[in-house]
This record gives sequence, structure tokens and C-alpha cells, in this order.
Amino acid sequence: MTALLALESVSKRFVLRPTLAERMVGALTGAAKTEVVRAVDGVSLALDRGEVVGLVGESGCGKSTLGRIAAGLMLPTEGRALIDGAPVAEDAGGRAAKRTTAVQMIFQDPFASLNPRMRVGEAIAEGPVAHGLTDRARARDTVAAALRRVGLDPAFASRYPHQFSGGQRARIGIARALAMEPRAIVADEAVAALDVSIQAQVLNTFLDLRRDLDLAILFISHDLGVVGHLADRVAIMYLGRVVEAGAVTAVFADPAHPYTRGLIEAVPRLDRRRASFHPVRGEIPPPLDPPRGCHFHPRCPQAMPRCRAEAPVLREVAPGRLAACHLHDA
Repeated sequence: MTALLALESVSKRFVLRPTLAERMVGALTGAAKTEVVRAVDGVSLALDRGEVVGLVGESGCGKSTLGRIAAGLMLPTEGRALIDGAPVAEDAGGRAAKRTTAVQMIFQDPFASLNPRMRVGEAIAEGPVAHGLTDRARARDTVAAALRRVGLDPAFASRYPHQFSGGQRARIGIARALAMEPRAIVADEAVAALDVSIQAQVLNTFLDLRRDLDLAILFISHDLGVVGHLADRVAIMYLGRVVEAGAVTAVFADPAHPYTRGLIEAVPRLDRRRASFHPVRGEIPPPLDPPRGCHFHPRCPQAMPRCRAEAPVLREVAPGRLAACHLHDA
């Protein structure tokens, strides 16, 4: 069966060209050169209808870039993003042009993503009207239905973004996405800026939407607790690559990759005697110059000589479990 939303061998490279000043200095020293950042490196991921997949990793690992490709806001350098087997976006002179409204994105900062001079009702109605999903005569009903769906009073449509709390603005961002009648949603750190109590309310809203609308949700987060509460499956990213994937309960209970194990052990825990906290040692290397072989080997307590020379392949290590680690090679 074809997945609803599929990323097939997606890679994204950003070319950093030297500035004029750097080129002038480089002409004398030979130091200036064009650099390439491989933000996403051959990632494949699939979501079925009604499924929530968590995408987890440290800052700078490529999660947001992959999310923007999945939502059709950015073109991959290689590979494809598909919704129901059709491309999410196409190349329009070097930029992404969305072919469909079926995938919508919810951003981390709902205040920054809302026009402060536009009433929220206008912001929610703008997309559906522009894409012919409704007309101006029925736009008010569309807005009211979207606001009710996320637990907000339709009367709020006449207010401006600054008149709402952070949690309410997060719900408005969700309502704006829902007004486009999507089949899949990409949520990029959608609750990261909220208080814990408000996070729980917004997460429950996502669960209700998954249940009521059969939405597929790609939920990007650095918070393992949030992902554990919301997601069915999880994919762990490190420096542009997926290093482990599988059912949330199985991955969190028995991680198959040392990086996943490090992330889980870095979550503070309380036992009877003391608080324990074991962060992943070292810092994530710069994406401009990733380590050879397995990108994680400089920080891995189980690294072998092979890890420094050969990149492990993401493969099935147990039913429904994928990992990219030489420790699982026979």
C-alpha cells in the first residue's frame, strides 16, 4: 500500500559561496573557497493515514530542513517528497512551487508566523480563499469551524495576534493549517516555546485531530517526553542522517543505536537516592565538516576503527526496527 506522505532518499545541500571580501582575500592567500553543507543526507521516511511519526535530534541535525521538504516549502537536491504518490512540490525556476495543499506546516513560533497587522480570521481565511477551497462569502464559516476544531471561540477571529497568549497562538497556527483541509501536517517544534501545562493541552489537540480527521503528522521535536506521548513511531536524526527508526515504545525501551541511547540517558530522571543525568558527551560536529565514516563516532563510547572509515547502512536489525550502526553487523 502506498504511504500517504513519503520521503524517498531525500538529500539537501546548501552551497556557501565566499563573499566579495573573502574572494579578495582568497585571491591573495588562496584560502577562499565554495563550501557545501549537506543538511540532509539520503533520508527515507513514510507516514500512513492517521499516523504520528516523531523526528528527533539535536539542533543542527537537519530536522527542520527535512520538514520543509516534506511540506513542499523547499526542494530537495536529490530524492523526492510525495503525497499519495504525487510530488508535494515542483521546481519553478529554482524555487519550490507547491502542487497541493494536502501537506501543511505548523511553525515553532506562531507569533512570528502570523502577520501582526492582520486579524487572525483574515490570516486563517487567506489560504483557503486563495486556493479556491472556499470563497469570501463562506470564509467566515470556514474560519469559525477551524477555530472550534482547536478549542477556540470563533469570536476570536476579529482579534490581532498580540491579543492572545502563547498557547492560543499555537492553536491559531493549527487552525490556519486545518483550514487548508490537509491530509498531512508537519509540526516543527510546535510546542517548544510553551509552558509544560500548555504543552499538554496542545498535544491533546494534536491527538484529537489525528483521531477525528485521520491526519498523518510528522512531529519534529528535540523533546523525547513529548514525542513519547504523541508519536506512534520515531526517527532519530544525527548530522543529516537517520540513525534509528521504529515504534516509539520499542526504541525508547531498548535503543539500538548509541546516539539514541545517549539521548534517552540525557533526560533527567529521579530515583529514590539521587537525580541522575547523563548527557551525550562532546558537541555535535559542524555540518560543514562532518566526520568520515559514522558521523557519530567521535562521541560514541563504543566506536571501533571501522566506524572511523565506513559509514554504516540503515538496515533492519529487528522486526520493524532500523538502525545504522556497525555493532549490529554480523
